[in-house]
Amino acid sequence: MDANGSRYHTLIGASDWQRSAPPAAAVEWRDGALRLQALLFEFRPGRAEALPEEYGRGGVFDAYGNLYWLSSDRRTIMVRSVGSGDSSRFWPVAGGTPAHDRAGAIAGYRAGSQTPSDSRFQPLSAAADTPPLPELDALTITAAHYLVVASTEAGGLLIFDLYGGGPPLFQGWPELPVALALVALADGGVGVLSDNHLLRSGPDLKPRFRDDRQAPWFTPEGTRQDAQQSSPPAAEASPPAADNTSNPLAGEPCDLNLEPALPADDTGDRTTATAIAALPGNRLLILSQSANRPGATWLSVIGLDGTPSPLVAGQPVVDADRPPPIDPDALPAKAIRLDLLLARITTGAHAPGLAGRTLAIDWGQAAAGAVASAGTFSLIVVDAAGDQAYRFAAGWQAQTLVVGVVGEYLPLRRYHGMGLAALAAGMTLHGYPDARVFYAGEKQWSPLLALPQPRYARQATLLVPAPELAWDSGQPACVWHRLLLDQRLPPGTSVSVDSRCVENLDDLAAAEWRSEPALLRASRGSELPWRDTGPSPAGTWELLLQAARGRHLQLRLTITGDGRQTPSLHALRVWYPRFSYASQYLPPMFRADAGSADFLDRLLALFEGEFTRWEDRIAAAQWLFDARTAPAATLDWLASWLGVAFDPACDERRRRLLIRHALLGHARRGTIPGLLLGATLAWETEVDEDWLRAPEKLTERAHGVRLQELFGWQTALAGNAWRPALGRAWLLHADRLAGNPSLADPAELAALGITGAAARAAANPERRQQLQRAFGFIPRAAIEEERLWSAWLDAQNDQRSPPGDQPLAPVDAADWRAYLDSSRPCAPLRQRWQDFLARRWQRVSELNAAWGTRWRSFSRIPSPIVLPASEAALADWHRFEAQVLRALGHAHRFRIVLPLPAGTLDLDELTRRRASVLRVIEREKPAHTTAEVRFGFDLFRVGDARLGLDSRLENGLARYPELAALAGGTAGSLVLGRSDLGGGRLATTRPQPPADRVGLDRGGLSLRRPT
Repeated sequence: MDANGSRYHTLIGASDWQRSAPPAAAVEWRDGALRLQALLFEFRPGRAEALPEEYGRGGVFDAYGNLYWLSSDRRTIMVRSVGSGDSSRFWPVAGGTPAHDRAGAIAGYRAGSQTPSDSRFQPLSAAADTPPLPELDALTITAAHYLVVASTEAGGLLIFDLYGGGPPLFQGWPELPVALALVALADGGVGVLSDNHLLRSGPDLKPRFRDDRQAPWFTPEGTRQDAQQSSPPAAEASPPAADNTSNPLAGEPCDLNLEPALPADDTGDRTTATAIAALPGNRLLILSQSANRPGATWLSVIGLDGTPSPLVAGQPVVDADRPPPIDPDALPAKAIRLDLLLARITTGAHAPGLAGRTLAIDWGQAAAGAVASAGTFSLIVVDAAGDQAYRFAAGWQAQTLVVGVVGEYLPLRRYHGMGLAALAAGMTLHGYPDARVFYAGEKQWSPLLALPQPRYARQATLLVPAPELAWDSGQPACVWHRLLLDQRLPPGTSVSVDSRCVENLDDLAAAEWRSEPALLRASRGSELPWRDTGPSPAGTWELLLQAARGRHLQLRLTITGDGRQTPSLHALRVWYPRFSYASQYLPPMFRADAGSADFLDRLLALFEGEFTRWEDRIAAAQWLFDARTAPAATLDWLASWLGVAFDPACDERRRRLLIRHALLGHARRGTIPGLLLGATLAWETEVDEDWLRAPEKLTERAHGVRLQELFGWQTALAGNAWRPALGRAWLLHADRLAGNPSLADPAELAALGITGAAARAAANPERRQQLQRAFGFIPRAAIEEERLWSAWLDAQNDQRSPPGDQPLAPVDAADWRAYLDSSRPCAPLRQRWQDFLARRWQRVSELNAAWGTRWRSFSRIPSPIVLPASEAALADWHRFEAQVLRALGHAHRFRIVLPLPAGTLDLDELTRRRASVLRVIEREKPAHTTAEVRFGFDLFRVGDARLGLDSRLENGLARYPELAALAGGTAGSLVLGRSDLGGGRLATTRPQPPADRVGLDRGGLSLRRPT
């Protein structure tokens, strides 16, 4: 309600706008606004021929970012090294000889010949005698870091050990069909896609045959042998797999028939599987195509147990990290036609054809350990002409996979059909931090990145609100006042408004629409006092309703764009009833003529709108002084009244809470609760207001930020060190030496080892070690006092000893006062000793009674230069030197310990939050202190943290190697100003295999072609 009593109806938020939009309207709610429906830009080439069928083999990344692929002639394996970024030939090795290189071994097998067994020194055979290399079909990298290449011409698999290196091992596969694709399975084995079947191998990469219940194996003689009766040939490092009880694949088909998951085309013929990918949960993602409809591509899912999973079409989405909403008209099916999903949002009228042999899975930003539980991913396919790629978002809802097209343009430049390569989950290439999928261009692999090419529907019509929800003013013959629309209106776009009013809601459908004036932008923003109009450059647009008179009102909005840009509607408000200046303030004669009165009423309404705006702002001025209601733009101004400074990383909610609790924050500044509060607010992503109400309870938080005062980490005295309970006589007894020259002389101990020379104990390492062994510490206060006393005596040309009690003679008392006054600026430890005694005894009379002395004040007591005689004085001296002064070196230092957040780790986000904690602590800590910020996993070691108080059990560098960048990192991770130089460590020269890695020795396997 405004100052004149007018109210408004509003549309705000996704639910209000979507209720007003009919199902067929070409609009969508995105990024907090209603927009015209986004369309997918479709590149229309001059040629329409499809890519050759023999292409689409693709590439594969290993665990370290090296990319492997087959050359265009399919007889060479290429590699792009992650370190240098250069592409080179991986196999066969350049310059190798026919008899000893890898190519010779495979070629000899293919020709049915053996390498000569004659080991005599002799020249190698001529290069012309070398058989040609076999043609390679597909490749993949297993979970155990083996590069496996299928070759039908060679009759088996080439297995490259990427950890150990060396020549490839050859695994024969009888009657191996043409491999359309290879897929790495979660158990370490591989699957070969051919003729709508998936032929599987075991984790040791040996083939399995169709009568898999017996689990037969390939034998060295090339015969088939029942695994229940005999085992595979003995190999030194080959895992046993003959026993069905220990076989993890027992009972599962090793020849998986994919046809139950493949649909039929329009003619009833079964489609053919052309590409395959593995999903968590022992599922396979399959692309299939029909020979009768080129370009038509179906997507289906099947489990390794042969059970298909249902799929359902989802609505188009913009964010691929979220599962698409289910299309209300779609029903679950065993396959989804991807080209029809694309036709719904492409700019062309036809369905784009797809290349069914190209498929890549993009896991987004999911960490490597979170893939198994990740329910959302995206898949990339290429169009038939190879000009652009398409992204589809997919997410599991229960046991159904929801698939929707993502409206982003992924161009392919000079793509020749060599396939795609996708990074594993959690992997990022330093040269391409935003790229997850790569494609083979003319000379190199390039990142597949989205190019901004927005396309939108050109027009949409909305009825707001829906007819059954028409706005009701509750007043007969109500004059509706004005409409205000918070929106972003780019050039070339427009929003027009029509209205209709009725007294009876049943007459609304037959009422006539009346055009309203064009919307004009309000120069002063929203009419609501102290409200933001929305994200910049959004503004408020308004119009004065001309002939909207009646109880019920409905509006028709026509949203128009140019195909490249779209209006963004955030909120709509319709004010009613109109406060008439003509009726309220002018005589009746001004309303005598109906036409003139209507014009005058609308004219004065323009002034009323501006005056009411200012009246509302004046009436709501108190909102500016409350942190809960003040606009975000005024928070810095409000904080300046309270002396509050915000960290740049502080969000709006934190700023409001800091202003509300500024008084308590000022009271706690520089204290342990205040420092903990500042560090917690900077580190945590979610803020609890109870932290600001009671910051002293932050130490009770489980797994929260911790503050360590380093003086508490002072090591205890040695167990054999002297203590006052042993007595002064025991320390000075002559028999204690017992001929041990490493112990100090009793006379020197009585004088604390420094009598007669100002810096003798400090400058003599042997003397210092003797004192350390005797007391367990060095008497620092005694060294300071003796140095000052010796200097004063030299200036006075005197040889007196310092008094052990209050001097009684006036001359001696005056000299003592003069010495104390002149040396006070140079005696900080004496001042600490006097303060310690004052806190310890409160009154000097009590000290004198315990010590047997006559001191007149604490300020006259010097640091003891000789070992005190009384037990009380000896205990006070020992406590001061052994505890107070030993802890003094770390009294000004403290440490903030940060716990790792639960879930996946974003190293950039952790670094940013750590930097925010550093800025806050540097501003809030006392000026004389020194602070450091460390992670809990970095301090979890004996002597650095107390388990359960300062740290907790966390997965550190052993489970998360990427944390090395936060703790100091490897040689490649050290960054100036970000890593601790002393915590850096060098990486190994090459990746080391796991300790429990099982090899694949084929030493006993014959290389002859099986018969």
